[in-house]
Amino acid sequence: MPSYPFHPLRAGRVAACCLAGSLAACAVPSWAQVVQPASVNQQGYSFLLGFGRLNHQYQEFPSSQPVHSRVRTSTPILSTGAVYAVTPELMFSLASEVTFFADTATETWTATSDAFNGRTLTNRVLQTNKASFSNSDTQVLGHYRLGGEAFLLGGPSVRTQSFRRHSFALGADAAVSLPSVATVEESSTEVLMHLGAGLETGGVKGHSSHYSLKALIGLPMVRRVENTNHPGVTFNSTRGYDLSLEGRYSMAVHPGVHLGLWGRWNMARRSAQTQTITDSSGSTTLELPRNEQTSLGYGIELLWKL
Repeated sequence: MPSYPFHPLRAGRVAACCLAGSLAACAVPSWAQVVQPASVNQQGYSFLLGFGRLNHQYQEFPSSQPVHSRVRTSTPILSTGAVYAVTPELMFSLASEVTFFADTATETWTATSDAFNGRTLTNRVLQTNKASFSNSDTQVLGHYRLGGEAFLLGGPSVRTQSFRRHSFALGADAAVSLPSVATVEESSTEVLMHLGAGLETGGVKGHSSHYSLKALIGLPMVRRVENTNHPGVTFNSTRGYDLSLEGRYSMAVHPGVHLGLWGRWNMARRSAQTQTITDSSGSTTLELPRNEQTSLGYGIELLWKL
């Protein structure tokens, strides 16, 4: 058998390199080390939010009158969907959300000063009415891994909303006219595009805990708003934006099954739009007021990948 000469200098260099590599690895803090993505089979999960609520506030700011309105509702919410892994670097999610058993609350229309239409007010509340709100939203997002648990997010959503107003009542000064119909319903449908970033541990299978965070900005691409008080009139302005922050955290209760908490804050602002309609009685200018919606959703959800 051939023999090879032993070189002490060469062996010393190898030992020094190994020692230096070990010290370098120990010197790097855990948060700075690159997290290798899990296999595709371990990534992704399905989820169901069965015990949730959506606290919602809606405000209108008409430009044609010195008045604004506000109503707060709280309704149960049901959300379901899944995160699918295509490759270790690419995932996509599908989520569907709907409110049910709509809450009925009091909407208050308040003057912004002590005078309205040339008369002095003893009470700034001009009108009250009962209002209910319903919402459904379907969202598809692509998740592109930037590195470790960081992802770039983007994709569309379709949202439909309905506001029903009834039981109109005048304020103390009777300074406005009430609608001539018992119930007024305003419905809207929107298609939005979202872009943002998030953190995602990837999956629940084989993990004792899981979390995800995401921040998104959404811009309306298509919008259609109709009101039963003015049949045949459609508003379609897409000026406005959405902002949202969403997070979830869960722990394993069974292999491949997690139970956890979910929460989301969302704000939606839409600019005003006016239209002039002409009929046999003349021309009338209608306004879809500037409005702002803020909501806080939360609940207990089940996540699984079996």
